[in-house]
Amino acid sequence: MDFHIQKKPKFNLVGYQKTLDIIDHFEDYQGISAFWADLTEAKINQLLSETKEKAGGFYGVSDSNRQVAETFNYMISVSAQGEKEIAEELTSIQVVKTSWAVFTCQGAIANAVSTFDANKPNHLMQLKNQLTAPWIAESLEENQQLPRIEYYPIGDMMSDEYRCELWIPLKK
Repeated sequence: MDFHIQKKPKFNLVGYQKTLDIIDHFEDYQGISAFWADLTEAKINQLLSETKEKAGGFYGVSDSNRQVAETFNYMISVSAQGEKEIAEELTSIQVVKTSWAVFTCQGAIANAVSTFDANKPNHLMQLKNQLTAPWIAESLEENQQLPRIEYYPIGDMMSDEYRCELWIPLKK
């Protein structure tokens, strides 16, 4: 499994958050897919009004790596404009400066947003299943105090050429 290490400065995310269940030691992918599918045009526009990266993308933020037995928080978010006040229905988090193991995933992923098929998970779900928490490789170890982040750049999510990323926070 190919990845690269990338240091990122601290950054802020703002978005919609939901508490979901852990099912058989995995994230509730059906719940995540339904959460994305429920993102209306008005909610997307609300998020886009909060971001400083007009052509950036969306982030899926999950704290399921914290080993909480029954539930985890999942947030659909964008890069925030800083310390400005946000709408009441939104949540903001600050992600501290750290190093990340960045895995690139290529392939269509949008099909899982509209229809979830547990027997045919999309490419990102397959990758996440292979990287169970806590992730350890070579001399690297996952920092379970920070969330895992999925990055979805703007693009054709139905394309076999679409690329997104899974970021796993590393201990120093």
